[in-house]
Amino acid sequence: MRLNKNSPADLGDLEDELEEDFDAEEIIDEDSTEEFSVLEDVYIRFNFDSVVSELDPQVDLEIDNSDIQGEFSRQPRLAAGYGYLFALAEAEESRKSLQLDVAHAELSKKIRVQLVKNGHKVTEKLVEAEIILTDKYKKAKEAHIESQKHKRVYKAAQSAIEHKLQGLISAGASQRFSQSPVIKRVDEEGFETVSR
Repeated sequence: MRLNKNSPADLGDLEDELEEDFDAEEIIDEDSTEEFSVLEDVYIRFNFDSVVSELDPQVDLEIDNSDIQGEFSRQPRLAAGYGYLFALAEAEESRKSLQLDVAHAELSKKIRVQLVKNGHKVTEKLVEAEIILTDKYKKAKEAHIESQKHKRVYKAAQSAIEHKLQGLISAGASQRFSQSPVIKRVDEEGFETVSR
């Protein structure tokens, strides 16, 4: 349909046509779903479940100074495992946030209709109070809070693994320095001197 600037009736027809054609379930176009399937295929190959099953925070978050090389070789698996757990927790927190938003919207609509039906004046404060008092909202809010807690715990573990790497770098440097039999220094004139 071509819109004619001089004809206001065309605008009304266009709005009616758009309303009929609009379907909220079909907002995602085919190209984006195709891209998602490619990402999903890649994600399946990046499944770190086997790495996660080997994680032990009591051991993983400490440095075994007697085996710095072993600690360095484990570090990439630990970073991947704890990063994977954090990503899963972050996704779960997002899902719970969405569920909370949906519950809030559904309850808001239902409560507003009920208030009008019962002849009450609809105010935002009243609607919010009614939403918060419902069991559905309380359960969704508690689930969201729990998912936020899990996300923070895994974020803390991921940060600890990153700090461990810095500790390993320092421990490795200290170990190399203490095992070095010769220390070279530069004197005032720029010549190297050797001491033991």
